[in-house]
Amino acid sequence: MLTRKTRIRSLMHKSVKYNERRFTFVVEEKIEEENMLRLKGILSGSMQVLDEVYVYNLSGDGCMTRVTGLYENGTRVKKAKDREVELVIKKNASSMKIAQYSVLTDIRECISKEVENELELPYIRGLITAYAKHHTDPKFMSVLLWLIGRVEWLMCAKATDVHNGDIMDVLRGNTNAAFMSVSTSMDSSLFILPVFTDWDALHRWKTMMLEKDAVTMIMPFADVEGIMEKGFSGIVVNPFGPQPFYIPKELARSVLQMQEKKDS
Repeated sequence: MLTRKTRIRSLMHKSVKYNERRFTFVVEEKIEEENMLRLKGILSGSMQVLDEVYVYNLSGDGCMTRVTGLYENGTRVKKAKDREVELVIKKNASSMKIAQYSVLTDIRECISKEVENELELPYIRGLITAYAKHHTDPKFMSVLLWLIGRVEWLMCAKATDVHNGDIMDVLRGNTNAAFMSVSTSMDSSLFILPVFTDWDALHRWKTMMLEKDAVTMIMPFADVEGIMEKGFSGIVVNPFGPQPFYIPKELARSVLQMQEKKDS
């Protein structure tokens, strides 16, 4: 029987290509050359030359490519971590679809399943690392908010009745749960609903990880927004890292309206 710590660690690394490494790279600029593309942008995590990466973009034409070159401040390096860098990749029909605010990462996207609480949202995880720099760009915010509204989210709560299982198990439909809030260091009176892009971000909520009655579930944004309306002042993505992103109540309502009108 695996321990809780072992099971959580397994979920944290199940969908990453390189053991013990989780990195995202947000494309800010693409420069075409004869046989290659140079991509400038923001790296979060540790990347190495020859890493194979998944590509995510709004067109849905995802692909895989390989990092053939890596530069910091114009100097070629073998690896880099948590900084602005330039990547070199092979130029082909697939890589030409990479656009501004695409995300390159070693994390494989994984949607919810009925048997396990597996979830990986690398596109959103990557974009929020660039929020501080690009939040004034309407294009960036449109991409980020559109993605937030269309995916399902990992959430954590406390079971309020008898629950056989632990935090890694899928919550049964007849189990009642109470959602916990978090606050900010600047205003402890705020009650903010936390959501997570993956288990790596959730496991940083140390107090909840130790709760005996903690349960997890995966919910579409419409359900998350509905819970927020019951006494929360907003929603925060990955509140304990790697990069928190706060969504005030009015903005959350706008995201929901955006989803309701997406077909038009």
